[in-house]
Amino acid sequence: MTAPSSRPTQCAHCGYDNHVETYESINSHDRQLREKLVSGALWTWQCAKCAKDTFSLYPVLYHDMRSWCMIYYLDRQMTEDPRVIEKMVPAADQLTALRRFNLSYRFRLCRSLEDFVEKVRILDAGLDDRAVEYLKLRHSGVPLKTRFERLADGEPKSLEFSITARSPSGPRTEVLPMAYSAYADALANINQGMRGEPDVASGFIIVDQSYIEERFPEIRPKRPDPMAPTPAPQPAGDMGSIVFGKTRRSGDTQKPWWRFW
Repeated sequence: MTAPSSRPTQCAHCGYDNHVETYESINSHDRQLREKLVSGALWTWQCAKCAKDTFSLYPVLYHDMRSWCMIYYLDRQMTEDPRVIEKMVPAADQLTALRRFNLSYRFRLCRSLEDFVEKVRILDAGLDDRAVEYLKLRHSGVPLKTRFERLADGEPKSLEFSITARSPSGPRTEVLPMAYSAYADALANINQGMRGEPDVASGFIIVDQSYIEERFPEIRPKRPDPMAPTPAPQPAGDMGSIVFGKTRRSGDTQKPWWRFW
């Protein structure tokens, strides 16, 4: 169930203490909140005194019940302390009840807002995030960033990625379509290489290109050796934010994360 809560938060511009409505858990069927999540508006609020906007990050649990997947968003800007992360992110043995509904339930952890938004888009399109990361790894190289944007229902269907590439004038973002058949091949390779096992014994895990590299090292893109000699030039003509949350007082009671789904 999607339920709002209120957090006392100080305005970064004027210092006024506001009570800001936040959402610690969001269900995929709430399309209005999902759109606010994807646009980033979920973390933007206006000060009641100076009327200036502030962008403030806080953790969110996203539950996609159609895809049988939960995504826990805990930004690196909030904490890098492994002890805090261990306390905030549910362990595998806490997820047994959910797996009774479906043995292939997936649990994902995202440490940046960009990764979180992309993961929500992937699940909303009904795609396997491992196969999408497989595709991104195979096509990585020149681009600075590759992000899944949407599934285009054309003839034939295609996946659209935003590609940020280097250019003389600075980074430039373009849209790159990939045939749905390439995604289907990637998914087949995932299922064959991992024997159809969807990490059922794990808790919340980070599924990114490093995850794919570890399990499929053969598709790792070849990078130039920095110690290799520079090839001789060819002759002409040769074809050559503010983070929510204050320190919890010892008397405060922490609400269990599972009450939100």
